[in-house]
Amino acid sequence: MRTRQDELTLEEMLSDPIVLLLMRSDGLNPDDVRAALEMAEKTQRSRMAGIRDRRQAGQKVVTIRFGEKPSAPRS
Repeated sequence: MRTRQDELTLEEMLSDPIVLLLMRSDGLNPDDVRAALEMAEKTQRSRMAGIRDRRQAGQKVVTIRFGEKPSAPRS
């Protein structure tokens, strides 16, 4: 049951009949999508931990966000 949200939860999305049809046509199933998202989350957490560790060690870190120009290195 939905409350005051603008976006679907992952489980709501993966149980939506239209989404299921699209995934099936692409040869995917909800477990494939969950596994891909879990892997992406672990990768992102690992990268963020590496950046934090380098900053704490006093190393310069340059981050570039999509559509932005590189900023000056931060310590």
